[in-house]
Amino acid sequence: MKLVSLLSGRGFVMYNKELAHKVSVNGAIIFGQLCSSYESFGSKEMLTIRDGKEYFFLTAETLEEETALTYKQQKWG
Repeated sequence: MKLVSLLSGRGFVMYNKELAHKVSVNGAIIFGQLCSSYESFGSKEMLTIRDGKEYFFLTAETLEEETALTYKQQKWG
């Protein structure tokens, strides 16, 4: 893989440092990915709406693909 491809904007997950200090780095990474996925699902009109609330889901496998956090790291993060 080329260095430029590795460092492109698509390869990053944003997370909040304050949240990481309060919960954990892994927890903050997961939250950041969920926020990003929520935005993505919303822009593609893929959110499920029930009782006026918006929903979506990500599997542990998808979270691992997106964050490199294993299921165990996600669970205990």
